[in-house]
Amino acid sequence: MKKMLLVGGSHANIPMILAAKELGYYVITSGNRPDTIGHKYSDEYQNVDFSDKEAVYELAKKLEVEAICSSCNDFSALSVAYASEKLGLPGHDKYEISEIIHHKDKYREFAIKNGIDTPLAKGFDNEEEAVNNIIDMRLPLIVKPVDMTGGTGI
Repeated sequence: MKKMLLVGGSHANIPMILAAKELGYYVITSGNRPDTIGHKYSDEYQNVDFSDKEAVYELAKKLEVEAICSSCNDFSALSVAYASEKLGLPGHDKYEISEIIHHKDKYREFAIKNGIDTPLAKGFDNEEEAVNNIIDMRLPLIVKPVDMTGGTGI
């Protein structure tokens, strides 16, 4: 039976799990939260953090999957791009492209370099630097971490 690794397993992934099974795949989900509801719909669960690209790659290689798919998460997409590129699995952006797409600071740098309109933004390496520079900024402001998804940390 063909095997597909779905790097995630949230409620939003249930339709994909069911569709893959309907297509004849043995579906393996992964993540570091075994109680996530989507895992109940897969054929197998592997406790591998989807933000760890090396661990996802090693899991996909060990399982000898024919397909790999990300969940609705930037970290999952990055790990899947990395693993699929190393394994030669089709249908995914190269890892380097995925980093640009999924990291806001890298995309903003790409957009500016390529003449794509983008909102003004400043990046800081630490909280102290951000606080010291906030005085020079105009309101309203949106403060968001570059490595968080789904509005987390705004």
